[in-house]
Amino acid sequence: MPPQQQFYQIMSETKDTTLWDLIKSACRWIGRVCVAFGHFLAKQIKISFRKWYIVLPILIIGITLALWYSRVDNRKYKAEGMAAIHGPMAAEIKEVVRPISMALSPRVQPELSLSEILDCSPECTMGISRLRTIYVVDYQNNITPDLIDYKDKHLLEDTLNLISNNYIVFELYTKKLANLRDFETALANYVNTNAIMQTKYHYHHSMLEDELDICNKQLDYLDSLSKVLYFNFPQADQVDLKYNPKKAGSLIVGKRSVELLHDDILALNQHKKGVEADLASCTEPMVFISHISPMPKAVNNRIKCLTIGIILSWIVGLCCAWLFEDRKKVFDWLKNK
Repeated sequence: MPPQQQFYQIMSETKDTTLWDLIKSACRWIGRVCVAFGHFLAKQIKISFRKWYIVLPILIIGITLALWYSRVDNRKYKAEGMAAIHGPMAAEIKEVVRPISMALSPRVQPELSLSEILDCSPECTMGISRLRTIYVVDYQNNITPDLIDYKDKHLLEDTLNLISNNYIVFELYTKKLANLRDFETALANYVNTNAIMQTKYHYHHSMLEDELDICNKQLDYLDSLSKVLYFNFPQADQVDLKYNPKKAGSLIVGKRSVELLHDDILALNQHKKGVEADLASCTEPMVFISHISPMPKAVNNRIKCLTIGIILSWIVGLCCAWLFEDRKKVFDWLKNK
């Protein structure tokens, strides 16, 4: 009886068993599985030695193909960069970039190639493939990127951890590292010249300017109001001013208590600095805050390709060796109707 069936039989027994008995049964089943796997691996090693004249050439072919695929001029790198969005939403950027991710090879359809869509030279897009956009999740809802959703598994029903509309990540694969900066410029220009993106950007820019104007007017208003409250009261009420220890943020003027506006002025001034910073960085609908940069290790690096090539070629060699050893049974099975 196979070890798996024995384990299920033990688990389905009606007699009372303790937790210790279940643990021992599970350990025995795991041990049988490991022994069976060891016997299976030993059989494959034996046939590899018996039919070395079949397995070895296939293994050499697999290693040669792995070395050829991982050669220096054919190595592919994964690259990514983050862009800040001013005005449009992240989903709208995704839709604008969708035609780029669906571009065809120039040999198939020149009008729908990547260089034609981006309106740039073919050298800028040479070797680039698999462009995609990735959302950024803002856990604390403070306009700060907290997580890049690489697997695209963020739940839209999650109202606490929102998808940020202020940032988006671009990921691509390329064989040419020298043209990444030119491709980044062409990509940003493609997005920023879109009519809808320009409309959203100008609306957002005007909103920031209006907000900054309101902050300046409110600061002037609070400044003039504080002068009236603190200094321009009647001559009869001009008595000693002192801080109210019983109530924070207030001042005792004679027999009355006056609320201080100092904290409100500081808070409004801090908000004004944030608006000014946003307005200073709001120069285009989309601006790369981190350039598209490649990962240091290639996707098809030599160690990875050699490992995959050796394993796959050994499996293929084993299959050929088993077929050659049992060729009579195989031919008899094929001849049977």
